Amino acid sequence: MAARPYHCLAGLELPQGRFVALFSGGWIPLLNALVAIKVTLGSLTMIQRLVRHRGLL
Repeated sequence: MAARPYHCLAGLELPQGRFVALFSGGWIPLLNALVAIKVTLGSLTMIQRLVRHRGLL
C-alpha cells in the first residue's frame, strides 16, 4: 500500500458531503468566506490607520 498523507485514518472513509449540509462538512466553504471577509476588512483597517498616521507614501 502506498504511503498516504492521511495514513492515521487507517481505513476510515471520509464522508462525502453536500455543499451547506451541516453534518457533512459542507459549511466549511462558508466559514472560509467569512474568514476571507474578516481578513480583508482587517487589512483595509490597517492600511487606513497607516495612511492617517503617516500620510500618503
